[in-house]
Amino acid sequence: MKIQGRHCERPAYVYMRQSTPWQVIEHRESTERQYHLREHALELGWPASRVEVIDGDQGRSGSTAAHRSGFQRLLTEVGMDRVGIVLMLEASRLARSNSDSSRSAVGRHTSRTHLYEGRWNKARKGLLQFPLPVGYVHGADGDRGLDPDVQVRERLAYLFAFFRRHGVVRSVVRELKREGLDLPTRVTSRDG
Repeated sequence: MKIQGRHCERPAYVYMRQSTPWQVIEHRESTERQYHLREHALELGWPASRVEVIDGDQGRSGSTAAHRSGFQRLLTEVGMDRVGIVLMLEASRLARSNSDSSRSAVGRHTSRTHLYEGRWNKARKGLLQFPLPVGYVHGADGDRGLDPDVQVRERLAYLFAFFRRHGVVRSVVRELKREGLDLPTRVTSRDG
């Protein structure tokens, strides 16, 4: 359904929720993206005075609607047909139980979409980083350079030279197995 003038005459609601206080603290990117939905409503044609952000349910589980006054208010407004649009990152932010969410008749987005959008948001801000390929490291000054480990550099040089000679990855793998050589790997840790 296309947005029409009659939709913009009613309020646009941005519903925000993260399930636990820990998520609110640790997933600030998600909170920021949810607040950004207000600007999206403006882009869609709603006047600022008719865009309302409901963020009082932050840090509250979606297992029940009983203690989420924002969700209760949103359901009441939708039920009374006084809403032009509801914006949220994903419908699971509304409720986990079918009895709570079926009343709002909202579909679910997948976790994959949620993560994808988070990645794009970081990219837009220039904050998205990917790990460097094996054989390269970040220097103290932030520059990238060759791995200082001689064994890593030599193994990669051997691998690429063999590939240039034979041009077939399967042959490279077979040769590495025959020689009893492993490929260098980067060990990462999320500790600390």
